[in-house]
Amino acid sequence: MTDPYAKIRELLAKETYPLRYTHKLIGANSPQFEAGLRQFETSLVGLTRVGVRLSAGDAHMAVTYAFHASDAEAIIAMLEASSKIPGLKMIL
Repeated sequence: MTDPYAKIRELLAKETYPLRYTHKLIGANSPQFEAGLRQFETSLVGLTRVGVRLSAGDAHMAVTYAFHASDAEAIIAMLEASSKIPGLKMIL
């Protein structure tokens, strides 16, 4: 089975740790997305919400996080966890 994170693993291996990783999620402005974000935030040590912005029509929400990563695998774990949030539209 192919590793969906192979390319980012390769890029992250070139970084110096620990580091501050900026992570942005965009999803539906819904109770399900907000509940998923709360669960996501409590599941990771070193994750801090630093900004929230609603779309022009309030249909979508963009949430920015700072993540203090100890190594590349911590970032991969964060990406995997965020991909499971209900209502998620995009990870930047």
